[in-house]
Amino acid sequence: RAVNRWLQLKPTDIEARQVATTTSLYQGDIDSAVMHLEWLLGQAKDHRQGFQLIAALLERVPDKQTAVAAMEEMSSRYPDVIEGHIYLARLAHEAKQYQLAVSAATQAKQLDANSSDAYISLARAQIELGDTEQALQSLDHLLQQEPDNAELRLTYARMLMTVNRYESSLAQFEILIKQSPDNADLVYSAALLYMQVNSYTAAEKSLKKLLKLGKHEQEAWYYLGRVAEKRKQYKQANKWYARVDNAALYIDAQMAAARVQGKSGQVEEAQERYRALREGNPVHATTILLSESEMLREIKDDVGAYELLNEALASNPDDLDLRYSRALAAE
Repeated sequence: RAVNRWLQLKPTDIEARQVATTTSLYQGDIDSAVMHLEWLLGQAKDHRQGFQLIAALLERVPDKQTAVAAMEEMSSRYPDVIEGHIYLARLAHEAKQYQLAVSAATQAKQLDANSSDAYISLARAQIELGDTEQALQSLDHLLQQEPDNAELRLTYARMLMTVNRYESSLAQFEILIKQSPDNADLVYSAALLYMQVNSYTAAEKSLKKLLKLGKHEQEAWYYLGRVAEKRKQYKQANKWYARVDNAALYIDAQMAAARVQGKSGQVEEAQERYRALREGNPVHATTILLSESEMLREIKDDVGAYELLNEALASNPDDLDLRYSRALAAE
């Protein structure tokens, strides 16, 4: 009622129309929502801007299915407006309606065969539906036509990473880094991929570049520790891990430092460190204990790992992770 009164008093107020739209969608009243969306579309300078504003509004609606229904109706009313189909494809993807996303993106491609937005939306949905090869081939084909399209290349690189094509993804990131050598986010992504494919020298180079750039320093210290640990340079690994102090990586770094202690022969010290870490972080106690058991197994102390897990299961008998790890230690 308050919204209707607002509209009566200020029928040309854009904010009132936006609130009326979301209220209608909350109530599941698609027809009323579309009526308000039509009005909002009419206030934009063109259909492209109008659909952009509509999409931004619908993206904030918690019920994704209702938002999709509203955009589907709007795009059907303006079949020659490519933005309607592209935004429908994106909303449908968020709502996990992948077949609808494919249909909408395909319609967008029919309106503009060179639309990178249409290709990207189509490829994302195809991957979700299992049509990985077709999705990647389409993006690769478009990228050959637009080799300087950095946004398209980044999307392609991320999609390759999503389907575990790490080497191919790295090749794309390397091209992007050549174009933007001081882009820390690109360098960081490449560093993680280098770690994934065990290219530790390249990973170290990228991580140290992040330190020079003054970006992602906490992550760089942590992964430099991982690189040193993989090389069995345990003293150096500990130095890197000791630098990590932010909340997101602190526990991982402390577990890694304890693991490195154990690997370097300081088993009692490592276990004491694990105990202190569990006591100080009870919410993560199981994760920390599993890390300790893994350390013991790595140094061939399967009996110690089994006893540790057995003791933990006495108070948490239904913990599947603990049970699985104990079974591994028993083999």
